[in-house]
Amino acid sequence: DGDKRLTMVRHPWERIPSSYAPIAFKVFDQSLNKNPDAYIELKASPAKVMQGHNVFGSDNLMECALALTGAFFRHYPQVADQLDQGSWEVVEADVTFHSRAESVLHAIRFINALSNVCKGQTKARSGYASTAYFGGKSSRIKKLKIYEKHTEIQQYLKKLLKQPDGELLAEPYTDKLLDYAKGLIRWEATIKKRWFERRNIPTNLIELCKVWDSISYWKEATKDIRQSLEGKEMKYHNDDQIKQALKDKFFGITKSGSKTFTRALNAFRTYMMIRDNGYQEVLSVMPRNTFWRHIGMLNQIGLSTAAIQNLHTNGAKIIPLVQYIKVEFGEQVPEWARVA
Repeated sequence: DGDKRLTMVRHPWERIPSSYAPIAFKVFDQSLNKNPDAYIELKASPAKVMQGHNVFGSDNLMECALALTGAFFRHYPQVADQLDQGSWEVVEADVTFHSRAESVLHAIRFINALSNVCKGQTKARSGYASTAYFGGKSSRIKKLKIYEKHTEIQQYLKKLLKQPDGELLAEPYTDKLLDYAKGLIRWEATIKKRWFERRNIPTNLIELCKVWDSISYWKEATKDIRQSLEGKEMKYHNDDQIKQALKDKFFGITKSGSKTFTRALNAFRTYMMIRDNGYQEVLSVMPRNTFWRHIGMLNQIGLSTAAIQNLHTNGAKIIPLVQYIKVEFGEQVPEWARVA
C-alpha cells in the first residue's frame, strides 16, 4: 500500500531442506509469538559450517554452538550485544552416528528391509530409495532418519553443482571423503525440547553443555528401533522365487480353462535383463510403457524399486540385520581426519 511497513513476514522452517549448508535464522517479534520477548532462532548443520560437509563431525555441543553463533555474529556483529546470552536454549538437536555395511548396495538393501521388520515406519519423504524415516513427521518429541550416506551425497552434489557457486561448495567432498562414505549407514536422531524436559535435562544452552552426553542420548532415542531389529533377518530373493511369485500373481485363463503366464514371463524377462545388464541400460533400450509396467509388477510381488535398481548376482540368501546396527563410537571419524 506504499507505506513501506513489513508485517507478518513468515518463512516456515519446514521449507528449508536438511541439505541447506549455510545458517538459516528467523527473527520472532513479540507480536508474532506468545513469548513476551523478541528472539532469534538459528538452524544449521554445525559440521557443514565448520568444515563444509557433514559426513562426520564434532558431537561436542559447546563446539557446535560456538560455530553457529560465531558465524552468525561475524555477519551481524551489532546483534550480539543486544541478546541475553544467559537465556539461550537448545530446542532441537540432530545426534548422528553411523554403522557400516560392506558396500553401498548392502547398505541400501538393509534400509529397504527396515520396512518389513519395524512398526511405525513411514515412507521416505525425501523420495530417495536409500532413506527410511521413523516417527511422526510432526512429532514434538523425537524422530529418526536412517539413510545410506554415499547416495545422499551424490544427490546433494548433483543439485549443488547446478548452483553458480556449486563447484566451490563441493570442494570439501574429495575422492577420499566420498570413498569413506561408501557403505555408511547414518542413524540420525532428531531430539526435541520436550524429550529433554521429560528427562529433567536442562535445555538452557549453558546448562546443557555441562551435562551433554551425545552417546547416551542417541542410544536412548534409538533404543526401540535397534531392539526391534535384533534377531531379524534380511532375505534375498532368488530368481526362481521371483519367477514363481510373478506367475502366482499375474496369469490369464484360456477358453479351455488352463492358465497362461505370458505377462508374468515377460516381466520376469525384464527382471533378468536388469539383473544382467543394469537398470539404466534396460531402461534406455526398452519401450518406456513396457518397462514401467514390468517394474510395477515386480513392486507388487514385494521387490522395491531400490532393490530392482541394485540387482546383482545373489550372495548369501539370509543375512542377520544385527550386523548392520553395530555402531563403533570410537570410529566415527576416519583416521586421516583425526586431530591428535
